[in-house]
Amino acid sequence: MSHPLARAAAAGACLALALPLAATAAHADGAGPIPAAASPGTESIAVSGVDRAAVAALEPRAAAPAVLTDEISTAEDFDVVGVTWDAASAPAGVQVQVRVREHGTWSGWESLPVEDGGPDPGSAEARAASSVVATEPLATDGADGVQVRVDAPGGAVPQGVEVKLVDGGELTGGATGAASAPVAVRTSGLAAASEDASAGTEVAAPPVITRAQWGADESLSRRAGTNSTLKAMVVHHTASSNAYSSKTSAMAQLRGIYAYHTKTLGWADIGYNFVVDKFGNIYEGRRGSITQLTMGAHASGFNTGTMGVSALGNYEEASPSSAMVTAISKVVAWKLGAYGVDPQGTTTLVSAGGGTSRFSSGRSVELPTVLRHLDVGLTACPGVRMSAQMPAIRTKAASLIKAAASPPAPAPAPVRSMVGGVPLTGDWDGNGRAEPGW
Repeated sequence: MSHPLARAAAAGACLALALPLAATAAHADGAGPIPAAASPGTESIAVSGVDRAAVAALEPRAAAPAVLTDEISTAEDFDVVGVTWDAASAPAGVQVQVRVREHGTWSGWESLPVEDGGPDPGSAEARAASSVVATEPLATDGADGVQVRVDAPGGAVPQGVEVKLVDGGELTGGATGAASAPVAVRTSGLAAASEDASAGTEVAAPPVITRAQWGADESLSRRAGTNSTLKAMVVHHTASSNAYSSKTSAMAQLRGIYAYHTKTLGWADIGYNFVVDKFGNIYEGRRGSITQLTMGAHASGFNTGTMGVSALGNYEEASPSSAMVTAISKVVAWKLGAYGVDPQGTTTLVSAGGGTSRFSSGRSVELPTVLRHLDVGLTACPGVRMSAQMPAIRTKAASLIKAAASPPAPAPAPVRSMVGGVPLTGDWDGNGRAEPGW
């Protein structure tokens, strides 16, 4: 993606534009080229200092920011924005806010918390990850302007602050975004314990939009680890815009988040195993999650033995749609049912630790089998409005598993007539009522 700035920031704010990465053809696992999206484009804008005109527009008595940019216009739309800074020089308590211009209108200021997902500490994926501190990505409905504010305790200024813009690219060729045919739960070929699989219930897989269908560029991903069993599902939200207006824009946001996780954060793949949009569409997240227990990077310290399903949007204030809640329930039932896990039960997970984990490394924690990210991480994810739907998600998932385990009784066999018999009606037993007979 090339996003030349239409104008530089005013005096006092320094901008430096990084070259976009070259586009490459997308490839599926052994399937050859995919007629889907071009490789997502990324752009880095180094920012420092404070724009005088922007400071004048702040509320009176507002604390002086460490960094405040002008309103930066871009020549083309972007789907995702995030902010990074050098980990070594970063003071604790840095706060970042951004606002974006969508369809000609500037949004309000959105707080971007520090990214609280990530691979488990000590894993190969964690060792390969970027050393920068990064915010969570903010997905947009196609924005062409951004303004960034950074505050730090005591006026300390983080070094190496960069604004990351991602263009998810356009779907082309055969990528339609139509949901795939349902995929049967399959445990053969996994490292799952046989007793887990044999104790499970095969719940019909819901329709899933595969990576090829939403336009994932497989050249960005690396092989992630695989879990040996599944003990819990973790519910998230992407903490991004709820303003996406169609499945097409939802898929563009998904491609942008995928590129941010891999190109900016250095993860092996998108962090979530599955993503659900407000229309109830279910998307394959990490490669292989449909048929394997692919380990995610969705809940640092608690990726082992879990899978993550994330709601596309911010559900701290907005309420999730009924279609979204139902779709999440179907994913939960499909995956947990195969391993005999009760969505209304509890399980014990062992923390791998890490800076965003609530629990120190090696600590055993009893948790719901369908839990919120905030139950294990220092985060507000999945938001208070999604948290309010957790009982409904557990109940719906348990009902789906129960229905799959108890199929309806077969219809009674049709009554067969006597060989050579002739149907007659009469009062055969003298009770005054006419009854059929042969």
